[in-house]
Amino acid sequence: MRSEPQLRGVWRILCGLTLVIAGCSDPLAPTANEMEANLMKWRSLGIGAYRYEYRVNCFCGGPGVEPVGIVVQDDSVVSATILETQAAVDTSALAGYPTIDDLFDMIAAAIEGKAHSIRAEYDTHYGYPTDVFIDYEENAIDEEFGFFASHLQGIR
Repeated sequence: MRSEPQLRGVWRILCGLTLVIAGCSDPLAPTANEMEANLMKWRSLGIGAYRYEYRVNCFCGGPGVEPVGIVVQDDSVVSATILETQAAVDTSALAGYPTIDDLFDMIAAAIEGKAHSIRAEYDTHYGYPTDVFIDYEENAIDEEFGFFASHLQGIR
């Protein structure tokens, strides 16, 4: 029969293995938990109107990938400005630019779709995603996608 200290040691090992196995069953669980916590932080602030800077990080080129300043009101993008030239984005193209909630939706979709890997960093005060990179398939080339979001300011 084992002594009490030996049983406690065995119990700790079994508990540790259980946590490791549970973590292995869903490798994106920590990412999902962190995203949910930051989404709750963002929503708890109740910011209905804001502006922020957004930049796509991908091998996708073409229009729409230059850094922009985005203005959001009532969960809709109402204007966007190309930061380098200060040119306004045509209103017909505004639907292609994300709100902060859309950024969270991109991460959630990657988690749900079981992307190969997801790296996400969040603003410590507001909780919004600031630096995200998603690799959808391990051995595919140029299907990765990422973005940077920064300089969020609430507006009235």
